[in-house]
Amino acid sequence: MGLFGGSKAEKIIARYKDGKISIEDFTKQMTDIVVYSASPVGEDKNGNRQLYLLPGDRGVASQLVFTTKEKGEKYFESEGRANCQLLSGPLIVVIRTMRRMTEKHNNKAFGIIVDPLEAHICIPTQVIDTMI
Repeated sequence: MGLFGGSKAEKIIARYKDGKISIEDFTKQMTDIVVYSASPVGEDKNGNRQLYLLPGDRGVASQLVFTTKEKGEKYFESEGRANCQLLSGPLIVVIRTMRRMTEKHNNKAFGIIVDPLEAHICIPTQVIDTMI
């Protein structure tokens, strides 16, 4: 935890984990929080192209987002991803970007997983659909 009892994101995550807010409220409260994410396609340390998505709710492919750059770097290092550039922006921007990408490729269902090594909170498609 940071100074003064943790970041806003950590507090929202804690309320969700404690059952004090629903996944819908969690997502709404996280909308403007800056998160870190990377392209779902990248190279491993051997130069092979890989898809870096995880199965989320009901097995739907899910984009990974991290509440700190360090958490993202730690995750991708543990997965053997090379030269991973993390981009930062509000969660709603990640949602809109993923929506455009999936519509372009005729795959409308996607989820988001927040901090997969720690919190591992899955935001399902049906909740994301209410945000767009």
